[in-house]
Amino acid sequence: MDNSRSKNSKRNIGSGIVNGLSTIVFGFVIRTIVIYVFNEKYLGLSSVFNSLVSVLNMAELGFSTAIVVSMYKPLARGDTDVVCALLAYYRKICRRIGFLILGCGLIILPFVPRLVGGKRVEGLNVTVLFLFYLVDASASYFLFAYKTALLTAAQRFDLVKNTYTIVNLLKSIAQVVVLVLLENFYIYVLLTFFATILSNLVIFRISVHVFPQFISYGELEKGQKKDIRKQVGGLAISKLGQVARNSFDTLILSVYLGLTSVAMYNNYFYIYSSVCGIMWAITSAMQASVADSIVSESIEKNYQDLKKFEFIFGWIISWCTSCFVCLYQPFMKLWVGDDLVLKTLDMLLFCLYFYFMMMGGIRNIY
Repeated sequence: MDNSRSKNSKRNIGSGIVNGLSTIVFGFVIRTIVIYVFNEKYLGLSSVFNSLVSVLNMAELGFSTAIVVSMYKPLARGDTDVVCALLAYYRKICRRIGFLILGCGLIILPFVPRLVGGKRVEGLNVTVLFLFYLVDASASYFLFAYKTALLTAAQRFDLVKNTYTIVNLLKSIAQVVVLVLLENFYIYVLLTFFATILSNLVIFRISVHVFPQFISYGELEKGQKKDIRKQVGGLAISKLGQVARNSFDTLILSVYLGLTSVAMYNNYFYIYSSVCGIMWAITSAMQASVADSIVSESIEKNYQDLKKFEFIFGWIISWCTSCFVCLYQPFMKLWVGDDLVLKTLDMLLFCLYFYFMMMGGIRNIY
Protein backbone atom coordinates (compact mmCIF):
# COMPACT_ATOMS: atom_id res chain seq x y z
CA MET A 1 0.00 0.00 0.00
CA ASP A 2 1.35 3.45 -0.92
CA ASN A 3 2.00 5.33 2.32
CA SER A 4 2.56 8.76 0.74
CA ARG A 5 -0.21 10.89 2.27
CA SER A 6 0.59 13.88 0.07
CA LYS A 7 0.46 11.79 -3.10
CA ASN A 8 -2.78 10.09 -2.10
CA SER A 9 -4.41 13.38 -1.13
CA LYS A 10 -3.49 15.04 -4.43
CA ARG A 11 -4.73 12.04 -6.38
CA ASN A 12 -7.98 11.89 -4.43
CA ILE A 13 -8.55 15.64 -4.67
CA GLY A 14 -7.93 15.61 -8.44
CA SER A 15 -10.40 12.80 -9.06
CA GLY A 16 -12.89 14.37 -6.65
CA ILE A 17 -12.79 17.72 -8.46
CA VAL A 18 -13.16 16.05 -11.87
CA ASN A 19 -16.12 14.04 -10.57
CA GLY A 20 -17.68 17.12 -8.99
CA LEU A 21 -17.32 19.23 -12.14
CA SER A 22 -18.66 16.48 -14.39
CA THR A 23 -21.64 15.96 -12.05
CA ILE A 24 -22.38 19.69 -12.15
CA VAL A 25 -22.20 19.89 -15.95
CA PHE A 26 -24.22 16.72 -16.61
CA GLY A 27 -26.78 17.62 -13.94
CA PHE A 28 -27.18 21.13 -15.35
CA VAL A 29 -27.78 19.79 -18.86
CA ILE A 30 -30.31 17.23 -17.61
CA ARG A 31 -32.22 19.78 -15.50
CA THR A 32 -32.37 22.19 -18.42
CA ILE A 33 -33.73 19.52 -20.76
CA VAL A 34 -36.36 18.42 -18.22
CA ILE A 35 -37.54 22.03 -17.80
CA TYR A 36 -37.85 22.73 -21.52
CA VAL A 37 -38.95 19.29 -22.83
CA PHE A 38 -41.45 18.66 -20.02
CA ASN A 39 -42.00 21.42 -17.44
CA GLU A 40 -40.84 22.59 -14.03
CA LYS A 41 -43.32 20.26 -12.25
CA TYR A 42 -41.39 17.20 -13.46
CA LEU A 43 -38.25 18.75 -12.00
CA GLY A 44 -40.07 19.46 -8.74
CA LEU A 45 -41.34 15.89 -8.61
CA SER A 46 -37.83 14.54 -9.05
CA SER A 47 -36.61 16.79 -6.24
CA VAL A 48 -39.38 15.60 -3.91
CA PHE A 49 -38.56 11.93 -4.53
CA ASN A 50 -34.83 12.52 -4.06
CA SER A 51 -35.64 14.18 -0.73
CA LEU A 52 -37.82 11.23 0.28
CA VAL A 53 -34.98 8.87 -0.56
CA SER A 54 -32.61 11.00 1.54
CA VAL A 55 -34.99 10.71 4.49
CA LEU A 56 -35.13 6.93 4.05
CA ASN A 57 -31.34 6.80 3.86
CA MET A 58 -31.27 7.99 7.46
CA ALA A 59 -31.52 4.25 8.17
CA GLU A 60 -27.80 4.16 7.39
CA LEU A 61 -27.23 6.34 10.52
CA GLY A 62 -23.58 6.98 9.68
CA PHE A 63 -22.44 3.34 9.75
CA SER A 64 -20.34 3.84 6.60
CA THR A 65 -18.37 6.68 8.21
CA ALA A 66 -17.95 4.75 11.46
CA ILE A 67 -16.61 1.71 9.59
CA VAL A 68 -14.21 3.82 7.53
CA VAL A 69 -12.88 5.52 10.69
CA SER A 70 -12.49 2.11 12.36
CA MET A 71 -10.38 0.89 9.43
CA TYR A 72 -7.77 3.65 9.61
CA LYS A 73 -5.72 2.21 12.47
CA PRO A 74 -5.68 -1.48 11.36
CA LEU A 75 -4.81 -0.40 7.80
CA ALA A 76 -1.94 1.75 9.07
CA ARG A 77 -0.69 -1.20 11.14
CA GLY A 78 -1.24 -3.78 8.42
CA ASP A 79 -3.73 -5.78 10.51
CA THR A 80 -5.50 -7.69 7.72
CA ASP A 81 -7.70 -9.82 9.99
CA VAL A 82 -9.32 -6.81 11.67
CA VAL A 83 -9.97 -5.10 8.32
CA CYS A 84 -11.60 -8.26 6.95
CA ALA A 85 -13.76 -8.59 10.07
CA LEU A 86 -14.86 -4.97 9.70
CA LEU A 87 -15.83 -5.65 6.08
CA ALA A 88 -17.85 -8.72 7.11
CA TYR A 89 -19.62 -6.74 9.82
CA TYR A 90 -20.41 -3.83 7.49
CA ARG A 91 -21.65 -6.24 4.81
CA LYS A 92 -24.27 -7.58 7.25
CA ILE A 93 -25.24 -4.06 8.27
CA CYS A 94 -25.64 -3.00 4.61
CA ARG A 95 -28.11 -5.78 3.92
CA ARG A 96 -30.19 -4.86 6.96
CA ILE A 97 -30.16 -1.21 5.90
CA GLY A 98 -31.27 -2.19 2.39
CA PHE A 99 -34.26 -4.15 3.71
CA LEU A 100 -35.13 -1.36 6.15
CA ILE A 101 -35.13 1.30 3.40
CA LEU A 102 -37.22 -0.91 1.13
CA GLY A 103 -39.71 -1.72 3.90
CA CYS A 104 -40.12 1.89 5.06
CA GLY A 105 -40.50 3.03 1.45
CA LEU A 106 -43.31 0.55 0.86
CA ILE A 107 -45.05 1.72 4.04
CA ILE A 108 -45.15 5.36 2.90
CA LEU A 109 -46.04 4.41 -0.70
CA PRO A 110 -49.82 5.07 -0.26
CA PHE A 111 -49.05 8.59 1.02
CA VAL A 112 -46.81 9.62 -1.89
CA PRO A 113 -49.58 11.47 -3.83
CA ARG A 114 -50.18 13.69 -0.78
CA LEU A 115 -46.48 14.52 -0.54
CA VAL A 116 -46.59 16.04 -4.03
CA GLY A 117 -49.41 18.36 -3.03
CA GLY A 118 -52.21 15.95 -3.90
CA LYS A 119 -52.08 17.10 -7.52
CA ARG A 120 -51.75 14.91 -10.58
CA VAL A 121 -48.77 15.39 -12.85
CA GLU A 122 -49.89 14.92 -16.44
CA GLY A 123 -48.49 11.78 -18.05
CA LEU A 124 -47.04 10.30 -14.85
CA ASN A 125 -48.08 7.81 -12.18
CA VAL A 126 -46.29 9.23 -9.14
CA THR A 127 -46.60 5.98 -7.16
CA VAL A 128 -44.88 3.90 -9.84
CA LEU A 129 -42.23 6.58 -10.28
CA PHE A 130 -41.46 6.61 -6.56
CA LEU A 131 -41.01 2.81 -6.66
CA PHE A 132 -38.22 3.31 -9.20
CA TYR A 133 -36.47 5.77 -6.87
CA LEU A 134 -36.97 3.43 -3.91
CA VAL A 135 -35.45 0.39 -5.64
CA ASP A 136 -32.47 2.50 -6.73
CA ALA A 137 -31.94 3.75 -3.16
CA SER A 138 -31.78 0.23 -1.70
CA ALA A 139 -29.90 -1.47 -4.58
CA SER A 140 -26.33 -0.57 -3.61
CA TYR A 141 -26.82 -1.84 -0.04
CA PHE A 142 -27.65 -5.29 -1.41
CA LEU A 143 -24.61 -5.30 -3.68
CA PHE A 144 -21.06 -4.22 -2.73
CA ALA A 145 -21.35 -0.91 -0.83
CA TYR A 146 -18.94 -2.25 1.80
CA LYS A 147 -16.13 -2.32 -0.79
CA THR A 148 -16.43 1.45 -1.23
CA ALA A 149 -15.65 1.84 2.49
CA LEU A 150 -12.44 -0.18 2.02
CA LEU A 151 -11.16 1.96 -0.87
CA THR A 152 -12.03 5.14 1.05
CA ALA A 153 -10.18 4.09 4.20
CA ALA A 154 -7.18 2.88 2.17
CA GLN A 155 -6.71 6.38 0.66
CA ARG A 156 -7.82 5.20 -2.80
CA PHE A 157 -11.08 7.14 -2.99
CA ASP A 158 -9.86 8.31 -6.42
CA LEU A 159 -10.77 4.87 -7.81
CA VAL A 160 -14.33 5.26 -6.51
CA LYS A 161 -14.68 8.79 -7.88
CA ASN A 162 -13.26 7.84 -11.28
CA THR A 163 -15.78 5.01 -11.51
CA TYR A 164 -18.62 7.37 -10.64
CA THR A 165 -17.41 9.89 -13.23
CA ILE A 166 -17.30 7.39 -16.10
CA VAL A 167 -20.60 5.71 -15.21
CA ASN A 168 -22.27 9.10 -14.73
CA LEU A 169 -21.07 10.19 -18.17
CA LEU A 170 -22.57 7.11 -19.81
CA LYS A 171 -25.80 7.48 -17.82
CA SER A 172 -26.14 11.17 -18.68
CA ILE A 173 -25.64 10.59 -22.40
CA ALA A 174 -28.30 7.87 -22.34
CA GLN A 175 -30.68 10.10 -20.36
CA VAL A 176 -30.28 12.98 -22.81
CA VAL A 177 -31.13 10.63 -25.69
CA VAL A 178 -34.18 9.27 -23.83
CA LEU A 179 -35.47 12.73 -22.88
CA VAL A 180 -34.95 14.36 -26.27
CA LEU A 181 -35.86 11.52 -28.63
CA LEU A 182 -38.28 9.37 -26.62
CA GLU A 183 -39.55 11.97 -24.12
CA ASN A 184 -40.02 9.13 -21.63
CA PHE A 185 -39.54 10.11 -17.98
CA TYR A 186 -39.86 6.52 -16.67
CA ILE A 187 -36.89 5.27 -18.69
CA TYR A 188 -34.94 8.37 -17.66
CA VAL A 189 -35.35 7.39 -13.98
CA LEU A 190 -34.67 3.68 -14.59
CA LEU A 191 -31.31 4.55 -16.15
CA THR A 192 -30.20 5.83 -12.73
CA PHE A 193 -30.96 2.40 -11.23
CA PHE A 194 -28.89 0.63 -13.91
CA ALA A 195 -26.04 3.09 -13.35
CA THR A 196 -26.08 2.31 -9.61
CA ILE A 197 -25.74 -1.42 -10.31
CA LEU A 198 -22.93 -0.85 -12.81
CA SER A 199 -21.00 1.43 -10.42
CA ASN A 200 -21.18 -1.14 -7.62
CA LEU A 201 -20.02 -3.99 -9.84
CA VAL A 202 -17.07 -1.99 -11.18
CA ILE A 203 -16.00 -0.85 -7.69
CA PHE A 204 -16.18 -4.44 -6.48
CA ARG A 205 -13.90 -5.64 -9.29
CA ILE A 206 -11.44 -2.78 -8.68
CA SER A 207 -11.25 -3.44 -4.94
CA VAL A 208 -10.61 -7.16 -5.54
CA HIS A 209 -7.83 -6.30 -7.99
CA VAL A 210 -6.12 -3.60 -5.86
CA PHE A 211 -6.60 -5.19 -2.42
CA PRO A 212 -7.08 -8.95 -2.94
CA GLN A 213 -5.98 -9.63 0.67
CA PHE A 214 -9.05 -7.89 2.11
CA ILE A 215 -12.12 -10.10 1.87
CA SER A 216 -15.28 -10.33 3.93
CA TYR A 217 -14.66 -12.84 6.74
CA GLY A 218 -14.20 -13.07 10.50
CA GLU A 219 -16.00 -11.69 13.52
CA LEU A 220 -15.37 -8.48 15.44
CA GLU A 221 -14.86 -8.54 19.18
CA LYS A 222 -17.67 -7.17 21.35
CA GLY A 223 -15.55 -4.18 22.33
CA GLN A 224 -14.99 -3.23 18.69
CA LYS A 225 -18.71 -3.45 17.91
CA LYS A 226 -19.44 -1.31 20.96
CA ASP A 227 -16.98 1.35 19.76
CA ILE A 228 -18.62 1.42 16.32
CA ARG A 229 -22.10 1.74 17.83
CA LYS A 230 -20.84 4.60 20.00
CA GLN A 231 -19.55 6.44 16.92
CA VAL A 232 -22.82 5.77 15.09
CA GLY A 233 -24.72 7.36 17.97
CA GLY A 234 -22.97 10.68 17.40
CA LEU A 235 -23.03 10.39 13.61
CA ALA A 236 -26.78 9.69 13.65
CA ILE A 237 -27.38 13.14 15.16
CA SER A 238 -25.31 14.71 12.38
CA LYS A 239 -27.19 12.64 9.80
CA LEU A 240 -30.53 13.83 11.19
CA GLY A 241 -29.34 17.43 10.99
CA GLN A 242 -28.33 17.03 7.33
CA VAL A 243 -31.66 15.48 6.39
CA ALA A 244 -33.60 18.15 8.31
CA ARG A 245 -31.74 20.89 6.45
CA ASN A 246 -31.60 19.44 2.97
CA SER A 247 -34.59 17.07 2.59
CA PHE A 248 -37.47 18.11 4.81
CA ASP A 249 -37.42 21.58 3.25
CA THR A 250 -38.33 20.19 -0.18
CA LEU A 251 -41.11 18.00 1.24
CA ILE A 252 -42.65 20.90 3.17
CA LEU A 253 -42.52 23.16 0.10
CA SER A 254 -44.19 20.45 -1.98
CA VAL A 255 -47.06 19.86 0.46
CA TYR A 256 -47.85 23.54 1.12
CA LEU A 257 -46.69 25.45 -1.99
CA GLY A 258 -46.67 22.91 -4.83
CA LEU A 259 -44.18 21.45 -7.30
CA THR A 260 -43.45 24.74 -9.10
CA SER A 261 -42.16 26.30 -5.86
CA VAL A 262 -40.08 23.17 -5.26
CA ALA A 263 -38.54 23.51 -8.73
CA MET A 264 -37.67 27.21 -8.13
CA TYR A 265 -36.13 26.48 -4.74
CA ASN A 266 -34.17 23.48 -5.99
CA ASN A 267 -32.73 25.34 -8.98
CA TYR A 268 -31.03 27.66 -6.47
CA PHE A 269 -30.19 24.76 -4.20
CA TYR A 270 -28.63 22.91 -7.14
CA ILE A 271 -26.15 25.74 -7.77
CA TYR A 272 -25.42 25.99 -4.05
CA SER A 273 -24.95 22.22 -3.64
CA SER A 274 -22.78 22.02 -6.77
CA VAL A 275 -20.20 24.39 -5.30
CA CYS A 276 -20.52 22.66 -1.92
CA GLY A 277 -19.94 19.36 -3.71
CA ILE A 278 -16.60 20.57 -5.06
CA MET A 279 -15.52 21.69 -1.58
CA TRP A 280 -16.71 18.46 0.01
CA ALA A 281 -14.92 16.46 -2.68
CA ILE A 282 -11.67 18.12 -1.61
CA THR A 283 -12.24 17.60 2.13
CA SER A 284 -13.39 14.00 1.62
CA ALA A 285 -10.28 13.29 -0.43
CA MET A 286 -8.13 14.61 2.44
CA GLN A 287 -9.91 12.62 5.14
CA ALA A 288 -8.00 9.35 4.99
CA SER A 289 -4.63 11.15 4.79
CA VAL A 290 -5.54 13.37 7.75
CA ALA A 291 -6.52 10.26 9.72
CA ASP A 292 -3.21 8.61 8.89
CA SER A 293 -1.39 11.77 9.98
CA ILE A 294 -3.27 11.84 13.30
CA VAL A 295 -2.24 8.24 13.94
CA SER A 296 1.38 8.73 12.86
CA GLU A 297 2.39 12.36 13.58
CA SER A 298 2.62 14.58 16.67
CA ILE A 299 -0.23 16.71 18.03
CA GLU A 300 1.71 19.91 17.24
CA LYS A 301 2.29 18.87 13.62
CA ASN A 302 -1.42 18.11 13.14
CA TYR A 303 -2.45 21.38 14.80
CA GLN A 304 -0.21 23.41 12.47
CA ASP A 305 -1.68 21.55 9.47
CA LEU A 306 -5.19 22.32 10.73
CA LYS A 307 -4.47 26.07 10.96
CA LYS A 308 -2.88 26.13 7.50
CA PHE A 309 -5.75 24.29 5.81
CA GLU A 310 -8.35 26.38 7.66
CA PHE A 311 -6.80 29.61 6.38
CA ILE A 312 -6.76 28.36 2.78
CA PHE A 313 -10.34 27.11 2.90
CA GLY A 314 -11.56 30.29 4.62
CA TRP A 315 -10.16 32.37 1.76
CA ILE A 316 -11.70 30.13 -0.92
CA ILE A 317 -15.12 30.03 0.78
CA SER A 318 -15.21 33.83 1.18
CA TRP A 319 -14.43 34.23 -2.52
CA CYS A 320 -17.14 31.74 -3.50
CA THR A 321 -19.70 33.55 -1.34
CA SER A 322 -18.88 36.85 -3.05
CA CYS A 323 -19.38 35.19 -6.44
CA PHE A 324 -22.75 33.84 -5.31
CA VAL A 325 -23.95 37.32 -4.29
CA CYS A 326 -22.90 38.89 -7.60
CA LEU A 327 -23.85 36.15 -10.07
CA TYR A 328 -26.80 34.17 -8.66
CA GLN A 329 -29.67 36.30 -10.00
CA PRO A 330 -28.24 37.14 -13.46
CA PHE A 331 -27.41 33.49 -14.04
CA MET A 332 -30.87 32.31 -13.01
CA LYS A 333 -32.55 34.78 -15.38
CA LEU A 334 -30.42 33.50 -18.25
CA TRP A 335 -30.97 29.85 -17.35
CA VAL A 336 -34.66 29.47 -16.43
CA GLY A 337 -36.19 32.90 -17.13
CA ASP A 338 -37.72 35.58 -14.89
CA ASP A 339 -40.70 33.42 -13.86
CA LEU A 340 -38.52 30.99 -11.88
CA VAL A 341 -36.32 33.56 -10.12
CA LEU A 342 -36.57 33.97 -6.32
CA LYS A 343 -36.57 37.29 -4.50
CA THR A 344 -33.20 38.92 -3.78
CA LEU A 345 -33.58 38.36 -0.03
CA ASP A 346 -34.09 34.61 -0.59
CA MET A 347 -30.98 34.54 -2.76
CA LEU A 348 -28.92 36.31 -0.08
CA LEU A 349 -30.06 33.73 2.47
CA PHE A 350 -28.68 30.99 0.19
CA CYS A 351 -25.34 32.84 0.16
CA LEU A 352 -25.26 33.09 3.97
CA TYR A 353 -26.25 29.44 4.26
CA PHE A 354 -23.32 28.45 2.03
CA TYR A 355 -20.84 30.51 4.05
CA PHE A 356 -21.87 29.23 7.47
CA MET A 357 -22.17 25.63 6.28
CA MET A 358 -18.72 25.47 4.68
CA MET A 359 -16.59 27.40 7.21
CA GLY A 360 -16.42 24.43 9.58
CA GLY A 361 -15.43 21.89 6.94
CA ILE A 362 -11.76 21.48 7.83
CA ARG A 363 -12.41 21.32 11.58
CA ASN A 364 -15.04 18.64 10.95
CA ILE A 365 -12.39 16.42 9.33
CA TYR A 366 -10.04 16.70 12.28
